[in-house]
Amino acid sequence: DGFLGDAYVASWCNLGAATNNSNLKNDYGSVRLYNEALGAEEDSGRLFAGLFMADHAKCSIGTTFNTGSIVGVACNLFGAGFHPRQIPSFCWGSPGRYATYRFEKAIHVAERVMQRRDLTIDPSEVELLRDVFDQSESARSHFLGR
Repeated sequence: DGFLGDAYVASWCNLGAATNNSNLKNDYGSVRLYNEALGAEEDSGRLFAGLFMADHAKCSIGTTFNTGSIVGVACNLFGAGFHPRQIPSFCWGSPGRYATYRFEKAIHVAERVMQRRDLTIDPSEVELLRDVFDQSESARSHFLGR
């Protein structure tokens, strides 16, 4: 079970069984998507748009996402109910209960995931992930209400 209609899932993601996303608004209107460069939503011009999940993001069994949801890099999501439509990179938690996903823990998990495929994480990738962590601090703080 599960539905990922019109979803875009990046590398090293893990989706729990029965993960679902909506890809069509109930009013059949154009889907609005968050544009990080603008810091606001904008009309996508698309009738169908599901989940957008960035590298190293994960969700648990039965996770649900609204139409046009965007999950940032190295998020770890779980729990009942719909998650917000835009979750900044390196967030951990369930609807209504989110925290910063500690960088060191996220890298440790990425290393273990890649080891399962007989790969090692490259130091340049760790550096890139550190840059994403640092650059997403403001958005994450705002999202977490800090």
